[in-house]
Amino acid sequence: MILAVDWMQYSIYFLYATLGILLFYIGYRYLVRKWSRNYIPKENYVTLLSYEKYAASGEITLYFEVFKNKEIEFFISNPSGEKLVSIYKGICKPGGHQFKVDTAQLTDGDYYYTVITDNQRIEKLLRVRNNQNK
Repeated sequence: MILAVDWMQYSIYFLYATLGILLFYIGYRYLVRKWSRNYIPKENYVTLLSYEKYAASGEITLYFEVFKNKEIEFFISNPSGEKLVSIYKGICKPGGHQFKVDTAQLTDGDYYYTVITDNQRIEKLLRVRNNQNK
């Protein structure tokens, strides 16, 4: 008789523990779903690496990453927004894309390199200093 009572008591503890774990899991999933509503999936956007920390001279490499096929326009413009150098225009496949640009064709100063897609525009500063010693 004592064994039957202990077994029943342990069964009830086990059921309470299982119920607690189940409720914790349901609450966890609810919170994750609630907090991820503001999450913006990166698959819909382009990531453009920054060159802003360094002064550019000579030939430089500009890099951006695409996560699915996208129509891209990539160019260099002056601070007033006028396109000076068209780097690429077309459809990019998923993955990283590098483009070499010769800054010797630009005078020293500040420019912007820009990526435009159907839902995004990114501009980053490009400081050109070809004649540093003069």
